[in-house]
Amino acid sequence: MAVLHNVLAFTVTAFAIVAIPGPSAPSIIGRSLALGRRGGVLTVAGDALGLLPQIAR
Repeated sequence: MAVLHNVLAFTVTAFAIVAIPGPSAPSIIGRSLALGRRGGVLTVAGDALGLLPQIAR
């Protein structure tokens, strides 16, 4: 059985990792505000396509 302080530490760390946005989030938000929904969606698509070579390695 997991020790309570380990479970608490894991929960806090997992929440922090999920809550803090990555480096592409400000870019997506900025382009969405400047170009609208279509610009934001295209930015997300480009971001995802850019990750494919990193994942495929």
